[in-house]
Amino acid sequence: MADILVFWTGASALPPCGFSDMLHIQFYDRPENEARRLPSASTCALILWLPRNVDDPDVLWQRFLTPSVSQLVLANCKQINDVLL
Repeated sequence: MADILVFWTGASALPPCGFSDMLHIQFYDRPENEARRLPSASTCALILWLPRNVDDPDVLWQRFLTPSVSQLVLANCKQINDVLL
C-alpha cells in the first residue's frame, strides 16, 4: 500500500495534517490501437488514473512496477517528502 501512496501522491507517509485535497481515482478506457497502458498519477492534483478492463490484479500491479513508472516516482519522492513532511 505504501508503494501506491508514493506513486499517487509522491509522499511515502501521510502528512501530519493530511493532504490539502481529497485523493481522487479516475478510470480510463484503453484505445483500440494500444496493447496496454500504464497507470498514471498527478501528484499535485492527487489524481490516480487506472485502466479499465484489467482482469487480473497481478497484471495491474506489474504495471505499477514497470521500471519507467517506478523510477520516475522514486526519483521525485524524496524531493516531495521534504516539502510535505
